Amino acid sequence: MPNISRRVVIKDVLLGAHQPGIKPSKWDERKDRLEIVTTCSGEELALISKGAQSTPAAGWELMLSGQSLWQGQTAYYWTLYGITNSAQVLN
Repeated sequence: MPNISRRVVIKDVLLGAHQPGIKPSKWDERKDRLEIVTTCSGEELALISKGAQSTPAAGWELMLSGQSLWQGQTAYYWTLYGITNSAQVLN
């Protein structure tokens, strides 16, 4: 897995398995999944969200920690780095 560590701020979730900031309450429903987001810098990224991670939300600052192919698409592993005021993100 290439080292592509960098920070991004989420502007919008285009495709999420759950509502932004939410994850299933039942552990057996928490599965790894692909989610599509746009960043404040205008990138569209595919993210691999692990089962214990919530769907990212606008204003979340993520650290991308690696990349992989997910169903033939380049996608990035991530860790929550911080949370920005979402009103600032949307402006």
